[in-house]
Amino acid sequence: RPPEGGGLGRRDSAARSMSRGGSGGSQAAAANKAAADRMRLLAAENAQLKKMLDSATREVAFLRKAKKNLAAAGVEFQVLREANAKLTAECNRLRKAGANVVAERDSYYAAGCQLENDYETLRLQYNKMLEDKEPATT
Repeated sequence: RPPEGGGLGRRDSAARSMSRGGSGGSQAAAANKAAADRMRLLAAENAQLKKMLDSATREVAFLRKAKKNLAAAGVEFQVLREANAKLTAECNRLRKAGANVVAERDSYYAAGCQLENDYETLRLQYNKMLEDKEPATT
């Protein structure tokens, strides 16, 4: 119930009690002690909330920095992905060129074998011809 006459409640109640000759002094002291205890409790709660706010502020700053780092890493990752694609294309080109070189080497090897066979055939034919031209000795 609101205090009569627009007073402040407990203080007015304690003052009225004292004016009636009751134990208003002890009630006022108890009210003051309760108010002081409540103020200490609120101050401790305020300090705890301030610590939590400071911690949350540091966490937000850390998360913002992490977000920037992730964005930078994303850009770097994209650059690396593009470089990897270029290197893969170059490797494929070199692999194809290497296969062409191997095919050409194999072709030269086959041609060399053919020349060797042709040489051996011609040598045998030449030797046969020389034998046929020599006068027969009996």
